[in-house]
Amino acid sequence: MDSVKAALTDLADFLMMLFEESKAHSTITGYRSAINLVWRTVGQPGTDAFEVTQFLDSFKTRSMVKVP
Repeated sequence: MDSVKAALTDLADFLMMLFEESKAHSTITGYRSAINLVWRTVGQPGTDAFEVTQFLDSFKTRSMVKVP
């Protein structure tokens, strides 16, 4: 994925991959922040769209649920 020209759907796929690799919520939000900085630097809209925020919040909720 070209991180400079990626769409929000590409970002969501990348964040989901990190979640599926059992990365911590704080790690995933760190990736999002770094991508946001790059995108804003090159003039793309930031990654702080409401949908992305809700998506990340669902990771936090799902990571609290213990699966037997």
